[in-house]
Amino acid sequence: MTWKRTARWSWFALPFLLLAVWPGVAAADGPKGVRPDANGVLYEAIENLLFDPGTGGVFRVSALQGSVSVGTPLCPYAVFVTNPKAQTCTVTVFGERELVTEAVTGTFAVVVEGPAVGAPNTNPVDSPEFVVMMGDFTGSIILPTGSPVGVVTGTFEILGGPTLNFVGTVRLPIAMSASGNHEKPRRGHDAFYVNDKGRLVPVGKNEYALGYPTVRIELNVTGP
Repeated sequence: MTWKRTARWSWFALPFLLLAVWPGVAAADGPKGVRPDANGVLYEAIENLLFDPGTGGVFRVSALQGSVSVGTPLCPYAVFVTNPKAQTCTVTVFGERELVTEAVTGTFAVVVEGPAVGAPNTNPVDSPEFVVMMGDFTGSIILPTGSPVGVVTGTFEILGGPTLNFVGTVRLPIAMSASGNHEKPRRGHDAFYVNDKGRLVPVGKNEYALGYPTVRIELNVTGP
């Protein structure tokens, strides 16, 4: 097992910590400025930058969580729904991005509410954690230097199931200075996404994690 794979799988030791800080992603009115064909939205709450001294490679290891619509390939059954009002399933993603080749790889899982610790029944107040579907993904990302908007494409390989295609829009949060220039968002300051028309869309209150605005990935997932 390579150090990169060890780094990626080591994220699975942190699920309860991570699930405690994710932003809500299924507000009644939904996130603003999402691409019209999106059937899933993910948010990045944790990211580590790693260097491989042997190869000189640079990697970003990330953990994300979000939701996909019921009736889509990653949420095919109503029994998977974790937000009945919005009719969505919860998805968790752990992956890495190689900054030279811009290749992205990782694992994903569709999760529902599982049994509470030490009790036979489910816990209705914590985040979903019981895996009902899982697999790997591969792809590539194009994020132009200095741009807050990028594109990601690739495939999901469901364990014991089909391979699905996805294309997505990556939106980095930005902030506006007093002079009107873009700047890196700071904790406690207003932050924005840039929509497909180049307009600023405020990052919603449920799109922050521990006070920090998150990177948003809007996916269109299709069958084989």
